[in-house]
Amino acid sequence: KKRARATPKIGRPLSEEERLLLKLKEDEKLPWKDIIRIFRSRLDKEYQIPMLQMRYKRLRGRLCQSADGEEKALRLADRHWETNKWDIISEKMLQFGSTHRWTPKKCAQKWQEL
Repeated sequence: KKRARATPKIGRPLSEEERLLLKLKEDEKLPWKDIIRIFRSRLDKEYQIPMLQMRYKRLRGRLCQSADGEEKALRLADRHWETNKWDIISEKMLQFGSTHRWTPKKCAQKWQEL
């Protein structure tokens, strides 16, 4: 019988094991034999190299999918900023010590002069 594949849960936080796996493989760049040894000693479970390799591959795929959603949010936020930049700056001028309210157009003109 074929096992049903688990669908990646993009929004869920990383588990302790997933964080450890990423740290050892990406930050410390350890070989799989060392990673297995650390997993067995810290988590007191039996692990096999192919199992952790597949888990790492799926985890990286899940993180890439999550990064795509983050990229979309970043692009939308940037578009919002570009569209409303001078309105936001105009509002902040008073908070940062301006004695009178500047219009967004006046802020943009003054910035060009500077």
